[in-house]
Amino acid sequence: IAWLGAMPGWIARPEVSFQVYGERGVVDLVAWHAGRGALLLIELKTEVLDFGDLLGTIDRKHRLAEKIVEPLGWRPTVVGSCLLIADSMTNRRRVADHGSTMRAALPQDGHDLARWLRRPAGELRALRFVSDVHPGHARSSFAAVTRVRAGRGR
Repeated sequence: IAWLGAMPGWIARPEVSFQVYGERGVVDLVAWHAGRGALLLIELKTEVLDFGDLLGTIDRKHRLAEKIVEPLGWRPTVVGSCLLIADSMTNRRRVADHGSTMRAALPQDGHDLARWLRRPAGELRALRFVSDVHPGHARSSFAAVTRVRAGRGR
């Protein structure tokens, strides 16, 4: 939210729930630029496991975007969707393993996202890896730590 709020004209709302035509859910983060009539729906993932479900969810929210933000009084003229994934070797490997599918569903990257946020025009469907490493820290707190327990007798 701070990242988007630092960009001129953008406001962000977390956890926006919706129920449209019997479909319901929650958008992790919704960003609005009133001056440009631009709406960005953001899905946040610390770990990527089920690509089919994830891409279906992003597509559903993108398709319902105008109805999702109608209660907020927003009338978008341009809509973008973005998947932000915690930057870890495991997440990068999993996305690479499904590279063709991911590129077909989310053809734009973090550079395209940054350009679109500065000047929203046309449809955006982007994927960006996000690091949460801060100066003085050795690891990311955004990516979940997975502990593996050794079996008995090892």
